[in-house]
Parts: sequence; structure tokens; C-alpha cells
Amino acid sequence: MKSFDLVEPGTLEEAVALLDPEDAGVRVLAGGTALMLMMKARLFQPARLISLRRLDGVMRGVREDGRGGLRIGALTTLVELERSALVAATFPVLTGALRTLSNVRIRNVRPSVAILHTGIPTWTCRRS
Repeated sequence: MKSFDLVEPGTLEEAVALLDPEDAGVRVLAGGTALMLMMKARLFQPARLISLRRLDGVMRGVREDGRGGLRIGALTTLVELERSALVAATFPVLTGALRTLSNVRIRNVRPSVAILHTGIPTWTCRRS
């Protein structure tokens, strides 16, 4: 693996300031499973990763958005979504679908944003 900078901002504002839409070598790191697999396979070699780990409090959870939808924090795990009363009431089909992704151990740690961001749920979210 090629060396890279790992930055752990303390606030959401700091994280946004570190983003550079012109630099394809900058990526946000939430869970990291798919990203690490791509890096090991040399499919992606970042210059800088921006870790969201320290932003857990502001980037986790499910809330109503006031328009009939939900806001899902990037660090919210799949199992948290699966067990959310708000998700079950608003999008019941999602609750059922989440139970088919991977196994409980993976769902307990994998952030929901990973599937939405990579679009490749099969790398670590296999049917159990």
C-alpha cells in the first residue's frame, strides 16, 4: 500500500474544510472496510484520508427531517438502522432489507454510509 496522510478532525467544520473536490486523492473515511480493500488491491491510492471517527456524536443516529423523510448519520451502523423505530415506521421495507445484509457482527460495526457511498454492498455485506 502506498503511504498516505490520515487526518482526524475534531469538528464537522474542520472535516469539510479538509475536503478538496479538485483532488481525487482525498477521501472521507467512515468505516473503511471497502476503502481498505480497494487500497490493498491498488484500485485506489489516496494521498489523504479524512477520518470521521472523532465526529461520532454528531454523525451518528436517525432523525426525522421534517419533510416525511429521515436523516441518517454517516456513522450510524446497519444494526442501529435495523433496530430504529423511526426507520421501521417510516420505511418498513428498509428494516426488512437490512436483516438480509451480512451477519450481525458486520452489521454492528459497518456504517450505513458505506453501502450508500461505495455502491458495492457485496464486498462485506453478503447475505447470511
